[in-house]
Amino acid sequence: MLAYSWKRARLSLKGKRNQEEFELKQGQIESLKVLEESGYIDLYFGDESHFGLTPNVPYAWQRKDNPILLPAAKGKFLNVIGLMTRKNNLFFEVLKTTLNTDKVISFMDSFVAQTNKKTVVILDNSPIHKSKKFMGKNSGMERKRCVNLLFTTLFS
Repeated sequence: MLAYSWKRARLSLKGKRNQEEFELKQGQIESLKVLEESGYIDLYFGDESHFGLTPNVPYAWQRKDNPILLPAAKGKFLNVIGLMTRKNNLFFEVLKTTLNTDKVISFMDSFVAQTNKKTVVILDNSPIHKSKKFMGKNSGMERKRCVNLLFTTLFS
């Protein structure tokens, strides 16, 4: 039996990350998980994604005499922003418009308004999360509702 399987190749930036910084952040996240398990904090992991509604399946098993033809369409998409706990508590929003800093701030304002205990949100280093406008809003979130942000390392 061959040790191969038909699957999509993945892109990775793992070789570019600072391993020491990565391990430090992993330790911080593990400590936060312990605080979450003890009930002291709520811990959320956040991200955004873009979904094109046009099918894009470049490979499929098909008969040579009857190929699969997918309809071509352009323009429809959805953006989703969400925060989720390890217990699958989900706070999200679906947008039919472009995601930008103002929309992420509005989403975070809605999230912060419904929190009722100390909460930590872990985000990646996307330009929206690190923009001056978002970072300025972050300090207000920390003061008003005890919501703190932790950013992962680059290329994690």
